[in-house]
Amino acid sequence: MLNIYTGNNTFIMTLTEKQTLTSPNYIFVFTHRTTNDEYKFLKLNADDQSQYKYRYNKFTVASSLIGKPGQYEYQVYQTAGNTTDITNKVMLESGIAIFHESDLTYITRNKNNEFIFQ
Repeated sequence: MLNIYTGNNTFIMTLTEKQTLTSPNYIFVFTHRTTNDEYKFLKLNADDQSQYKYRYNKFTVASSLIGKPGQYEYQVYQTAGNTTDITNKVMLESGIAIFHESDLTYITRNKNNEFIFQ
C-alpha cells in the first residue's frame, strides 16, 4: 500500500522484475475509489532514483499529480513511448494507495488511553 501526503512522496516499488522492455518509461494510473476520477502521469526511466534497479525502483512523486485526498487503486504500466495511453501496455504493479488529508503527528496519550494527534 502506498501512503501519500501533501508535497513530494517517495514511491518504492518492484517494477523491474516484471518488465519486458529494456529501459521502459512508467505510466502511473490512480483511480479514486469513491468518485472514479482517474489521474495519469508518466515517469521516465531516468527518473528512477534507485541505486539497485534490478531489485527495486524509487520515484519522487508530487501529490499534486494525484488529485484529492482519499482512497485510490493504482496501476503502473511500462511503455516505450512518452504518452499515458495504456492500451496494450503491460501492467507491472497494482495496489491500493491512501492520500491522507493532512500529516498527523502523534503527540501523547491521555488518562482515558485516547491517542492525541495534531
